[in-house]
Amino acid sequence: MPRTVSLSTDHRGQGKWRTQQMGWGDEAVSRIPARLRITSRNRITPLGRNNKRSGGGASARLDGGLASDPGSSTPASPTTDLSPPFVRALLLSRGGSGAPAEPPSGESFSLMQVRNENYVPSDGQNSSCGLEAMLRAYAKYHVPLTAELSTAIRLNVGLAGAVNKRAGTATGTVAASPPPIGYDLEYITPVKIGTPPQTINVVLDTGWVMSSDTPSKQRTTHAIYRPGRSSTARRVSRTTWNIGYGDGSGAGGIVYRDKVSLGRASFARQTVQGAQWVSDMFTRDVHISGIMGMGMSSGSTVRPSPAKTFMDNMRPSLRQPLFTANLKKGKAGNFNFGYVNRAEYTGGIAYSAASRSSIYWEITVDGYQLAPDAYQRRPWRAIVDTGTTLLLLPDAMVRAYYAKVPGTRYDAGYAAFVFPCNARLPDFRFGIGGYRGLVPGRYINYGYINPTTCYGGIQSSEGIGISILGDILLKAQFVVFDLGRMRVGFANKKLET
Repeated sequence: MPRTVSLSTDHRGQGKWRTQQMGWGDEAVSRIPARLRITSRNRITPLGRNNKRSGGGASARLDGGLASDPGSSTPASPTTDLSPPFVRALLLSRGGSGAPAEPPSGESFSLMQVRNENYVPSDGQNSSCGLEAMLRAYAKYHVPLTAELSTAIRLNVGLAGAVNKRAGTATGTVAASPPPIGYDLEYITPVKIGTPPQTINVVLDTGWVMSSDTPSKQRTTHAIYRPGRSSTARRVSRTTWNIGYGDGSGAGGIVYRDKVSLGRASFARQTVQGAQWVSDMFTRDVHISGIMGMGMSSGSTVRPSPAKTFMDNMRPSLRQPLFTANLKKGKAGNFNFGYVNRAEYTGGIAYSAASRSSIYWEITVDGYQLAPDAYQRRPWRAIVDTGTTLLLLPDAMVRAYYAKVPGTRYDAGYAAFVFPCNARLPDFRFGIGGYRGLVPGRYINYGYINPTTCYGGIQSSEGIGISILGDILLKAQFVVFDLGRMRVGFANKKLET
């Protein structure tokens, strides 16, 4: 296993810190001492007389949970906010005593992804894009950085500054359109917040939106949420939140509730987290304004009432308690809710049971094949995550894959395998029972780090401890997330050339 690097920081305030598990809207709780290792942390605390940015006490989720409400709710207006400008974050889950979900006009619906016009593909000018994607994965799963990744950050001076600098903004996403600085990760989907509705583009994963209180220099071209213009926005009094990630970045602020609609589904009292401070790294994705929770509620540690994720809130209104992801390479895809569209895949769907004890969509994959070698029946555990860019696999599997690519080397500057951009990459297949899911070699080229060298979309999961089936794989598959039967299904489909 790679060595890990423990970072320490001082904090003020008492109470329980919550370590947020951002994959698919879940979290776990841990007690963290005053001197702590910076993995991810998440807290929401009553705002007391001596509590400012820190604090301690009641908590709320950032990724599909709800804020505890120790005080009364008050209407949102420009005068009720704290004086410094700040960003707001959207938690797509219903408040504990909130109004019931309003059923969609039908029992199923589809959301098309929106391609962002600001997207700039990795062309050698954004050389740290692969490293940033890896850092996001470590941050999301609250894993301390390996020594190799810490070295890579130091070698990328500009990136180190972005990771370590605390600024005044925060961004997130809720589903479907590639990001600006070389990622092919986030696809944006329109979500409506407030009354009258304000349209914000987000990523179907976990949960926040930028707002009118974001500093103007950091808003750039973001679509923002303006609670002062919503008659249904309410401030949750005496409640704050604070989150830190494994890469040293973070955000914190206060809490609102407002009406949120996705497609034809609408929920009257969703938690909206407002960030009073955010690391500078979050301001760089100018086309993404928030994150929407699509996870299970089993990981909720919110008290006094467990948090419900967006999907659990929507579930009673759906024809079937499931949603599907049909992500695509180089173009907008779609998410379907309540039904499986037979026209979107070929052959049959192979299902793997999702762990009922995990807060993620965690499954067992039965084997793999590295073309042109024979299929290997070697089971391995993996998390299926539309919010992670890369395909992170067991270290031995990754090394065996790149051994087939002439000119591949491990680059310490990126803590990753890189290869000549003109190299022909072998196909990767994974197995569930008799099913063989195909990921073409061309999908595994993540992008340029310079005009002749490219970053591999497959990298080692050893530092995280479990494989992550991210967008590199998911864009080549039709995927079913079945909450009713707690399983994940895969099918091959017609692929983009």
